[in-house]
Amino acid sequence: MPRTKGRRKTKAPICLNLDPYRGEWVALDPKTNRVVSHNVSLKLTERAAVHRGVRRPLMMPVPESDAYFVGIN
Repeated sequence: MPRTKGRRKTKAPICLNLDPYRGEWVALDPKTNRVVSHNVSLKLTERAAVHRGVRRPLMMPVPESDAYFVGIN
């Protein structure tokens, strides 16, 4: 099989159960994709993640519901 230059292996999509964190910010460890901290405050969530040893956490808001609104006019 010929080698192709510039291609990277793609990772499988991340599947997380974020139901317990509805309405909060979540900090993920970019290496393990695990939740390292959560809080309603972005700043406090990031501080807790850094305190736990994650230097640059992935910050993500978790919506309160999965409801979407689609309007057709």
